[in-house]
Amino acid sequence: MTNPAPRRFLHEEFQKFCLACFGDISEGQYTDLRRTFMGGAAAVFGFLMREIEPGEEPSEADLALVRSLQDELLDFNEAVKRGEK
Repeated sequence: MTNPAPRRFLHEEFQKFCLACFGDISEGQYTDLRRTFMGGAAAVFGFLMREIEPGEEPSEADLALVRSLQDELLDFNEAVKRGEK
């Protein structure tokens, strides 16, 4: 019996992102977008690993951190909808 391949969550999210935002793009654009997307994901992951407090349960500070990230992303999404850079 073989183990199934691990799920690639970031790859799946990138695929959804590309389809929702860009449609048909060149291979070069795809590569650049993927690198940028994964770089952002790596930055957020690194930040969370440095800032989240150790322990099995999230602390109030951990929850506030995640809410802050969510707010920043929602603000960005609204800015994009308004056509801001």
